[in-house]
Amino acid sequence: MGQAIDRISFSADDRIRFRSRLEECLEALGAVLAKPNFGVGEATLGAELELCIIDDKGRALPIASELLEAAADPRLTLEINRYDIEANLTPGPLSGTSLSRLEAEMCEMLELLGAHAARVGARVIPVGILPTLRPRDLTRKMITPDDRYEALQRELRERRGEKFEIELAGRESLSVRTDSVASEGASTSLQIHYRAHRDRFVDLFNAVQLVTPLLVGLAANSPWLLGRELWHETRIGLFRQSIDGRDRERRALRLPARVHLGHGWLRRSAFEAFAETVRLYEPLLPICSDESPMEALAEGRLPTLGELDLQMGTVWPWNRVIYDSQDEGHVRVELRAFPAGPTAIDMTAHTALAIGLVEGILERAEAYVTALPHGLLVQNLAAAAREGMTASVLWPDARTFALEERALVDVLRELLPLAATGLAAADVDDADSSRYLDVIDRRLDSDQNGASWQIAATRVRSGDVTRKRALREMFSRYTELALSNEPVSDWPID
Repeated sequence: MGQAIDRISFSADDRIRFRSRLEECLEALGAVLAKPNFGVGEATLGAELELCIIDDKGRALPIASELLEAAADPRLTLEINRYDIEANLTPGPLSGTSLSRLEAEMCEMLELLGAHAARVGARVIPVGILPTLRPRDLTRKMITPDDRYEALQRELRERRGEKFEIELAGRESLSVRTDSVASEGASTSLQIHYRAHRDRFVDLFNAVQLVTPLLVGLAANSPWLLGRELWHETRIGLFRQSIDGRDRERRALRLPARVHLGHGWLRRSAFEAFAETVRLYEPLLPICSDESPMEALAEGRLPTLGELDLQMGTVWPWNRVIYDSQDEGHVRVELRAFPAGPTAIDMTAHTALAIGLVEGILERAEAYVTALPHGLLVQNLAAAAREGMTASVLWPDARTFALEERALVDVLRELLPLAATGLAAADVDDADSSRYLDVIDRRLDSDQNGASWQIAATRVRSGDVTRKRALREMFSRYTELALSNEPVSDWPID
């Protein structure tokens, strides 16, 4: 959720100063992006993995702080809810064996956390939404005690002026009203940090946006919430609604929500994404640092742009542009739409497909962008989130770029060789590329992802038992399979 803060209330003067500093940050950012040596360097890959902590009955267990202390690993950090924990995986060069290193580190973190959790009869599991969540797991008492989370909750509630509403309709429906943002913490994800192509950042970002609906449908792993079968990737709808701080008037005017897939394609530079976030959204955490960005530039230093970082961290696009002042500085894309799970090998395969498709599409990104209006991209995401691998999307024809409605899995089958070409162009190890794209190929052949397995496995168990019992039995089996690291395409429905 971003950098730590040390207070939870703000004055009108705080907001005025922060707004002024944001404009200075944008001015400094423009100057930094114009530097010929800024962002020069090799392509890199990193990730953040959010995990759920469960008890011996598969229910949310709020012991993240205790687990963090016991593990004592600097890669671990707390998340907004007390039963979630995040592993910040080590970034490194994209070329070579970056993918197998990513899988190995995921397995390492699951083993490390699992060993400490086992001492208190707990487990740590990658899953988009815990299918065993209860209403008590989405209350204020489940939020991690932290000034940042308390300030965010206060600011969002005040702006909204009424309770948050969760309204989702899939195979079944759910309607919940709450005064807490704890429902946001019900969503756990794999976030990929991808740095490449400084001189072609617009095409890179647009390519990421373009393939996001395809990736969401393929990787869907969140069909259950509070005992209801909703969307295959319920996180997409839940996250947007759980922190929607717009009041009734702003919602009626359709002013932008803080969770989104952008408001149009990038056209000129990364600067647009930062400026849009500053201009469209009221600050939630107006805290100014001691650094003047323009003074830092005048002294020959790269500014940290702390205020801009705070602002970007309180708006949650599914693909976020990040400014990093470390070393010589760069901007990168954070792909935020993947759910956690089902296994380390599946999550690495999702990463391989994402990077491969983006690299493979890069040369034709402009043609795709002009063929697919951004509004239809958003429509594709909604369809993929609702229907998963059974979704249909609007997609440009490979030769003519005329829009066609096609099955999502057919589009992916057509694009899979392009992903292999893209990984080769990025100098990813051939064995890595083959291993993880083979996982995707088997997924497409089996028509089974985490969401479809959870739905089918619950139905098999339903019979004469209650929904609650069926979900608990299904999730018990899920935890065994998720920790086996066998691809979900091969999981039996038993």
